[in-house]
Amino acid sequence: TSSGAGGGGGGGTTGDYNPFDKTQPQQAAPPPAYTASAQQRISSDELERRQRELEAKSRELERREAEQRQREAESSAGAAGSQSPNNWPPLPACCPVGPCFYQDFDQEIPAEYRLVVKLGYYLWLVHSVLLLVNIIGTLTYFIVSPKTDAITSGTVFGVSLLVCIILVPCSYLCWFRPLYKAFKNDSSFNFFFFFLLIAVQICVLIVQCLGINYLGSCGWINGAATLKVKLGAGVFMMVIAALFTLLVIADVLLIIRVHRIYRSSGASFAKARQELSQGVAANETVRSAAAGAATSTFSAMASGSGGGSGGRY
Repeated sequence: TSSGAGGGGGGGTTGDYNPFDKTQPQQAAPPPAYTASAQQRISSDELERRQRELEAKSRELERREAEQRQREAESSAGAAGSQSPNNWPPLPACCPVGPCFYQDFDQEIPAEYRLVVKLGYYLWLVHSVLLLVNIIGTLTYFIVSPKTDAITSGTVFGVSLLVCIILVPCSYLCWFRPLYKAFKNDSSFNFFFFFLLIAVQICVLIVQCLGINYLGSCGWINGAATLKVKLGAGVFMMVIAALFTLLVIADVLLIIRVHRIYRSSGASFAKARQELSQGVAANETVRSAAAGAATSTFSAMASGSGGGSGGRY
């Protein structure tokens, strides 16, 4: 009984115990005061500057998208048979031969590349005009040369005519058109073709500016020799030699500038090979020739097999 009472008393004591009695609730420590860091203090001027940059980038993206849509629409129209007629070279209507190419920098070349393509076109024009001036210079050289050098100077004049007739159209077709199509279609193959042929032209210009006889150009060598015979003609030939030299420098600067754009555009030799293989595979003439060759080979094998079987049995 005593034990039970004690247990009951102990239970009563435990039941009356309040652990929260005479105690204060614990409060969490307040967080440290917030201080703005230097990076978070953005002034209104900085916000306005960033807003202007975002708006400028947005306008640039919209402009590029509009140009891309325009080029795609023109390509679709060309595929549908409404392609613009050829406009280059600009020949008169009475000429029996019409223009051979369509050339429009504003419609076919992206805005960021128009300047370099136009620079290449102007260099081609300067090169063509200089070849015409070179003909006048070699004619002057032929006129003022003594009779003992008549054959040499006459050969220089004749070769200058031939060089002008060949190089003017070939330079347009071989390096300017690849440059134009490289930026028009973002073509690695045309980039490589341009680099190869413009290097050949630079070598030709170096030879021309030297003025070696029998090669059809007024240069430093034959110009210096003509100074002793006729001062005016010699000075004229030296001016032509200087122009050839300047044209070499301009072509080197052009190839450097185009190469920088080429390196930044993601073009590569592997991409050029892929474009070449795709172009060959898509060419109907090549496909027909390959199919005809395969058919002929198979027919020859079949006839040979049949002839061998007949002879055996």
